[in-house]
Amino acid sequence: MAEKPSKKRGDSGLTHVSSLLPGIGLDAPDKPSDVPASQPKPLSKRRQNRDERITKVRTDRDEGKQDVGYLPRGFVLCGLPFKPVKNATYYERSNGDYVLEITGSPKYGLPFGADILPVIWVATLARKQMLETKSAKCPREISFKTGSQILDAFGLPKSGDSYRRMQERILRVFHATYFYGKAGKGRVTNYSFRFFDGVDLWFTHDLESQTLPGDDFANNRIELSEKFALEIERNPPPIDLQMARAWSDKPAVLFFGMWLAYRCFTETGTTDIPLMGARGLKAQLGVQGYDDPKRGAIDFRKRVKGWLLDVIDGWPECPARIESRPTGDYLTIAHAKAINQQTKAPFLPQKP
Repeated sequence: MAEKPSKKRGDSGLTHVSSLLPGIGLDAPDKPSDVPASQPKPLSKRRQNRDERITKVRTDRDEGKQDVGYLPRGFVLCGLPFKPVKNATYYERSNGDYVLEITGSPKYGLPFGADILPVIWVATLARKQMLETKSAKCPREISFKTGSQILDAFGLPKSGDSYRRMQERILRVFHATYFYGKAGKGRVTNYSFRFFDGVDLWFTHDLESQTLPGDDFANNRIELSEKFALEIERNPPPIDLQMARAWSDKPAVLFFGMWLAYRCFTETGTTDIPLMGARGLKAQLGVQGYDDPKRGAIDFRKRVKGWLLDVIDGWPECPARIESRPTGDYLTIAHAKAINQQTKAPFLPQKP
């Protein structure tokens, strides 16, 4: 049976005792007047910002005004681990025949979660410059004035903590090496690359430094690697930047949303993806855990349902559904477009 997640709670089928009292000759007791009515818990500032951005995601799509960003295809299909991988400098993730391996720096560790944000930012700037100059070649160097432009791009606060986290993200991405390819039955195609060949930024390599970027920190530069530039030239999948802003603090939802939008766009019919198994959704998304024989599949289904609810919040037309069958649970997807291909790519650094 197909299930489209819903945040509405249905009737439990129970009858409150107060409604039965008149039928047996009794009146329901009056509600004490001195007991204040319960007030809904106020939303946090983060939740308010997210709700506003999700609303803007829907509005911009309807009006054809989406902010479009870009990310290499391999990192849409096989993304970074959602959470930090403790005491490890190696990570592997597969999606069908495609495999992504990452070796991290012993000093800075493996990139994870929201570390993908600076990669999206650089890829989008490079792609935007290609479109503006009508060039088929990706620029090998991206220059910008201050680090606050990265924070502005994703709606992050301009605080010391935000700058520090972005510094750490860029260092983890810069010091890692990535291996991506396809392992078929008779042929293996693989290549290694790094995102950036060089960085010349506003911060020092001493993460204890409290210096923040400002107007004096000009001429920041990121040098793209040849392989990364080539991936950008190969028409990388577009992503909804407003959605990335909304879920920048929940990388599991962000990755699932990007993956689902790409899979739906490339789908020509209808496909059923098992939630569990060697080629199931859990393996494709690189999700750790949920291995308990009794609760693993149940708990993972609940988690996927939550992710799907969040995606549908910003993309009500999403055709994905969860189906339960005697053989297990499936995510059913069909062709649909989450991105308006005619919309713009934003946030080029302002010209001085």
